[in-house]
Amino acid sequence: MDTHNTHIEDQIELLIIDYLGGMISPRDLEILEQWIDESEENRHHFEQLKRIWNTASLAEDKEFDSELAYNRFRIRVKEYQKQNQKKRRLTINPFLQGVAASVILFITGGLALYFIHAYRSESQQYSITVPYGSKSKITLPDNSIVWLNAGSTLSYLSNFGRKARKVVLNGEAYFEVSKNKEKPFVVQGNDLAVRVLGTKFDVKSYQEDSIVDVTLLEGSVSLTGRQKESEKPVLIKPGERASYHKYSQRMVVANVEATNSNAWTRGSLVFEEEKFGQIIKRLEREYNVMIEVKNKELLERRFYGDFRRAQSITEIFDIMTESNKFHYRMMENKIEVYQ
Repeated sequence: MDTHNTHIEDQIELLIIDYLGGMISPRDLEILEQWIDESEENRHHFEQLKRIWNTASLAEDKEFDSELAYNRFRIRVKEYQKQNQKKRRLTINPFLQGVAASVILFITGGLALYFIHAYRSESQQYSITVPYGSKSKITLPDNSIVWLNAGSTLSYLSNFGRKARKVVLNGEAYFEVSKNKEKPFVVQGNDLAVRVLGTKFDVKSYQEDSIVDVTLLEGSVSLTGRQKESEKPVLIKPGERASYHKYSQRMVVANVEATNSNAWTRGSLVFEEEKFGQIIKRLEREYNVMIEVKNKELLERRFYGDFRRAQSITEIFDIMTESNKFHYRMMENKIEVYQ
């Protein structure tokens, strides 16, 4: 047995697990991509494990069950290995199966991955990143529940809940915050801070977006942007959405159908008279594709739609183009939109 090759295989396996768990570093991602490009066999193996992971991680239309997801992942990996036992390939050994379970448990609310990616420290920062095309549910140490949408990162310190409850969000998340009058829960987004005691709300705060949206379903929240020091925090009520415009530092509050804001956690995509330019960003994150619009005036058109996540992106575009006099063509993971 070649111990050198075995060591390399183990390292690649770890990189694959890190990638699938959304925890891979830029340097490790470069190494993994180089390995994938070395041979068609490597690429096929990686794509197979990616499909296994994705189908095992989220049960459609049901609340995520981490143990069930891992069991499905393990069973599918075994089936895949049996089908390919005569081919030379990487295998997921029992140790790495445990790592896979840790990744899933971490994403859905456990602390298992800390032992892989963190040191025991009062000020250690933990970050959970969800890649495009995925979403994850986690439980924080104070039992608050957070759903993270595609392309989102949530960070917090290891002493979360002991002295304070603060998280940093880049992306979109739906929160169900456990009540604690002594320790307010703070979400620091891009140019906006949300402060609550116990409530249900959705925050959309992607760094590349010009607007931060906070939609309240239950309870109450106060919002603080980069306003003048004399300006008081803005309070919103259930059924209201506060939109903070980063460039003008202006806050706009409007009545909305609040339950639509977290429809994505239930496997739906809801567009409420949104501009096509905004919809494109959501579709790119949700389906992990690149969308190019040839006619820029299309970006200002507004659409309403309610789609199930089970629908393919081509089905969504078929519906959107039916009566809107524009066309699209699909090329692998890129879509071109034109009139």
